Amino acid sequence: MHGRKILRTASNHIYIVVLYQLQRNANCWPFLEPVTRDIAPDYFDVIEKPMDIQEIRRKTGKKEYTSKQQFIDDFNLIVDNCTKYNGVNSGRWNTLVSVLSSLRIML
Repeated sequence: MHGRKILRTASNHIYIVVLYQLQRNANCWPFLEPVTRDIAPDYFDVIEKPMDIQEIRRKTGKKEYTSKQQFIDDFNLIVDNCTKYNGVNSGRWNTLVSVLSSLRIML
């Protein structure tokens, strides 16, 4: 059990570094904070499970991720939501593809 805690702490550090680098990415701004009704009034009619980098940062801080895959799954949820709401090849979707390229390199 002690070994798992050390591994989780090391992984958590990696997630923090990844999040810091993503926040510095100029293309990341649309995904940093939750979508609000002011920005997209119908967003919550279309998207059932919102996800954003602020929420990923919160979950990282509380050490809620027990595997790298869970961390990646939340980024995949951002992609799925962006695709569903904005469509493939929209400006937001293309921005997200750029951001995820950075993420894949870091992980």
